[in-house]
Amino acid sequence: KTAKLIAAEGIEGSVPGLEGLARTFLLSASNHARDSIIRDKFADVVRGWRRSVVLDGRTCIACGSMDGKTYKLDEQKPVLPSHWRCRCLYLPTTVSWRDLGIDIDEMEEGNTVTVKHSARTVHHKDGSTSTKFKVREVGQVAPGTTYSEWMRQQLDEDPAFVRSVLGKTRFELFKAGKLSLSSMVTSGRIARLSEL
Repeated sequence: KTAKLIAAEGIEGSVPGLEGLARTFLLSASNHARDSIIRDKFADVVRGWRRSVVLDGRTCIACGSMDGKTYKLDEQKPVLPSHWRCRCLYLPTTVSWRDLGIDIDEMEEGNTVTVKHSARTVHHKDGSTSTKFKVREVGQVAPGTTYSEWMRQQLDEDPAFVRSVLGKTRFELFKAGKLSLSSMVTSGRIARLSEL
């Protein structure tokens, strides 16, 4: 709907392009609003931020390598979204119950949901194409599992999935233990194969 509103205002672009613009802009506004409210209203119980990515095959290697990275509350952190259609966000890390003077143990976090998709190319009337994703499998991992850890687990459980995400050469290097996800990223972008 937002893409249609943008087009109605005279901004030209393909359907997937305008949709990507809308998604990226809305996530940027949402991230800014959430972070500002947390910083302004809950600074007394928030220690910092932890970068969080979606555990699925649509997450880029650059974002996946940053999953779980932490920052202090007032420390400068990279602006999100970090790229077109980025879905990353910062989650607040809070003080413990004991820090608040409450004598109880921390509650266990629930499992984290993972998703695997199948993809197909969609051809639009304007001549552009986009990728349509359909959920193929939903799973769960232990709380706090990072994208890198999840991808390592997938090497045993579903190597074809890891290969579809990383591509042939990166997959072979990752599988052999010669490259980590973070070493596949240079200056916040996915490194070219020639750079690896």
